[in-house]
Parts: sequence; C-alpha cells; structure tokens
Amino acid sequence: MKRTVFAGALLLSALGLLLGAGAVRAQGSALAPKPWRPAGGDSVSVWASEARALLLGSQSDVLSADDLRAFGLQDRIARAYFRSLGRRGMRAASSLENVLDTLKLSGRVSQKQEFPTFVLVQFLNPHLESRASLAYLYWFRGDELRSQPIDLKGGRNADLQVFWTGSETAPYEAGILHYKGQGVESAPELYAFRMLPKADAWIPVQVGDADIRLGGKGSGAWVDIDRDANPELVTWTDGLPDTLFIPCTEATCPRLTTQRVFVRGREGFRLYEQRTVASPYATLVLFLRALGRNEEAFARTLTQHAQVMVRAQELGWVGLRRGRAFAAMPTPGNTRWPDRLRFNYAAPGRPTTFIEARFVNLEGHWFIDELLILSQPSAPARGGSIPGERGTGP
Repeated sequence: MKRTVFAGALLLSALGLLLGAGAVRAQGSALAPKPWRPAGGDSVSVWASEARALLLGSQSDVLSADDLRAFGLQDRIARAYFRSLGRRGMRAASSLENVLDTLKLSGRVSQKQEFPTFVLVQFLNPHLESRASLAYLYWFRGDELRSQPIDLKGGRNADLQVFWTGSETAPYEAGILHYKGQGVESAPELYAFRMLPKADAWIPVQVGDADIRLGGKGSGAWVDIDRDANPELVTWTDGLPDTLFIPCTEATCPRLTTQRVFVRGREGFRLYEQRTVASPYATLVLFLRALGRNEEAFARTLTQHAQVMVRAQELGWVGLRRGRAFAAMPTPGNTRWPDRLRFNYAAPGRPTTFIEARFVNLEGHWFIDELLILSQPSAPARGGSIPGERGTGP
C-alpha cells in the first residue's frame, strides 16, 4: 500500500515539474491527473502560445504551413505529457484533453483500453473547430514514445481501433473510423494502417473512399461480432431511394437504411455482408415491389391480415411498376421509430389517395397490419374500412 502511494506521488511530482504546476489537491486516482496550468515562462506555455497565434490566422479546412507548425507544437506538448505518464501510465492518456483545455488549445483523444499504449489525438483549431485539423498516432517502441501525423482531410470524431497480428512483418494494424461532413450529412470513412517490422512507423493500407467505400451518409462503429477480440467495422447508412417513391427530403421522412459489415483481411478491410435494416418502410417497399412483380404469394407473407391484400388489389398495386407513384409523408407526430406511415398514391386518371399503413412487430419482423384510406379529393375523409374489416379508428 505504501509503495503504491509513493509511486503515485512520484508521478504527480513529475507532472508538476513538467508543466510548472503549483500545489495540487489530491483527488481521484494518481493515474488520472487533473488539468495543469503551466507557468508563463516554461516551454509548454511558449509552445501553446505560439500554436494559438499561428491558428488564429487559419482560414480554411485545408492544412497550411502555419497549421502544420501549430499542430507540430501541440504534438510536442502531447509527447511531453505522455512521456511523463510513461508506458505503464498510458491508461490516463485521455486526460491530455484537460491539459490542452487548460492551455486554451483543443484536442480529442481516442484510445481502446485493450491497447492503452496506442493513442490517437486529433488536434483542432481552438478558435474555430471547423477549420483545419491534424491527427497524431502515438505508440511505444519499447520505452521509446513515437508519433506520426495523419491528415484526415477534414474528418472529425476519429475512433481508433488497434489489432495485434502476431506477424513479425507487421506486428500491429490500426483502423481509424472518422466522419466527413456535419450533422445528418456526415458520412463515415476509414483509414487503415500497418506497422512496419521495426515498429518505427505506419504505412497506409486503405485511405478513405478512394480505397473502401462505407456507404455514404450515416454512422459506424467497431463491433466484435464474433467475440474473437478483433472487432469488425459496422456501418449504417442511407439506402438508395426506391424509385416507386417521390423523394422526401424532410428529416422525419421514412427512408431505407443499409447495414454493412466489413472484416479485416490480408489486404485491409473488405465488405463481408450487406442488408437493408428491417423497418416499417422497408416492409412497405418490399410489399409494393413484390406486388409489382405479381408475386402475390410472397407479398401476402408480409401482411398480418388478409384484408391488406384485398385493399392493395382494389388500389391497383398488383403489377404496378410505375416510378414515383407514391409520395411518403413525414411520420405522424415526428415519431423517430414509427409503427405507421402516411403516403399519397396517384394512379393515372384517378384521384390521389391519401393512405396510412399501420404495422405490427412480431419478434423483430415488421408486418403490414392495416391499409387505411384517409382521404381522396373526390370523397370525404373516412376510415376506409372494407366490408368485413375490423375497426380502423385512429
């Protein structure tokens, strides 16, 4: 117990000397130091001040000579901090974000606890984070700390994953999942690297969409699907709009989502499996496509009640292949996970019909429960029940 306290005190003392810290209140673990405020004249303060000044003039999301100089200075700060932690203290690497914040700088740390000596730090412009950024990958070769810059070309929210290969020619591999664009327009991208035999640098294996496309706008995650301690990459992205529907651009409009699983192989990551994520809208599209191909038996398997098929036949959907015949509406009440959808159907020479499809979920599978005609221009609004159909209240 005394030895543990003494080791923690030594670590805190080293950090205080490195960053010119004053008195430190002992709180939390010694391996998770709090932000430090450097003295005005030490090297760290000088590097931080110069970096802020250089980044103040940045006007683009493309790296300039001043940006490179500024991020190189922040790399010095990070290396000094990680050396103070030492190889065995790297589980506290995420506290670098607090140190940078104290220095009025900005950075994001990505690290997996299974491989704590590998850390990715993306340095951002503290004046405006949408400007140019630069990531650095840190690792230890024995007790020697090394770093390598990686330009994500505007990518954000980087997520590092490391893989032990057991190969002398490339002992480790790394994948960096990050995002291009903002908000609902953001799209995942992957950079994959392989460590050189002497562990002194990393070489790129796959770099963004030029080498591997993850599917466009959406999200992704590292997921150990087969529980072998080597995670796969899974993405969920917007599916191709179905041509039967007029595109709906509002945020709550129903849309198809595609799930892809990428597995790591000798040449990097490759697409292993792709499917449309189950949803009410996916069931509706599949139902309409089956009817368009006159596959009524298959379409019937997507329904919960026989009356749904009767209504579809009445509306003339059997054999229908005409594009843009349907127009989906935003989900009622802006519900994020709806169990009913509304859309217009326009048949040649007939009034546009406003329809609500109601769905039921059985053990994760969606089935059409009811098709209700809400209104037609030539008829008053009504529940739309056909003879013998069960009640169709809202």
